[in-house]
Amino acid sequence: MKICEGVELDVQTFREQTGLVRRLPTLKEALDPFRQKIHDTIAKHWPNSTIIVKPSGPTTTYIGFALWQKNDWPNGIFENDPAATKIMIHDSHTKDGDVSPKMDMSGLTGGTLWGKNATRLTKIGWRDAKGDEKKILQTLDMYFGKKLKTAVQKFSAELDDKKKSDR
Repeated sequence: MKICEGVELDVQTFREQTGLVRRLPTLKEALDPFRQKIHDTIAKHWPNSTIIVKPSGPTTTYIGFALWQKNDWPNGIFENDPAATKIMIHDSHTKDGDVSPKMDMSGLTGGTLWGKNATRLTKIGWRDAKGDEKKILQTLDMYFGKKLKTAVQKFSAELDDKKKSDR
C-alpha cells in the first residue's frame, strides 16, 4: 500500500502490528479495580450523588463529587453544587498501570459547604494525604462518611432552601 510519495506500507505487517496494539489492556482497564474501590467508598455514603472517578494521565486519578445530580445543580453547573469537590491522587499508579504503594492525594476544590447566594455554611475539614491504597481509602471514607455527612445533616434546611430557590 502506498502511503505517500516514496513510502510503501506492507499491509500484512500493518495488520499484525495494529492487532497487537488492540489486544493490550487500555489505561482505563488497568486502573479499574482501584478506581472502583474509590467509587464504592464514596457511594456507600452518598448513593444518590454525582461521583466521577477517572484517570487523569497515566499515573494520576481524578475524583469529582457533587452532593446532587446534574438536574439539581444551579444552572446545571457542577461547581454550583453546595459540596462540589475535586480531588487528585498523584502517583496513584505506576506507568505500567499497577497501583502505586506511595500516593499523594490533594483537594483541588471543596472542603466547604455552600448555601444560597454563595454563602459559606461551614468548612468541612479536608486534609491532604500521602500513603498507600489503604490510607487513601481511609481518608476518603473519613471525609465523605463522617465530616461531609455531619455538615450536610447540620445544614439540611439551608441546603433544601438552596435546592428549591435555584431551580
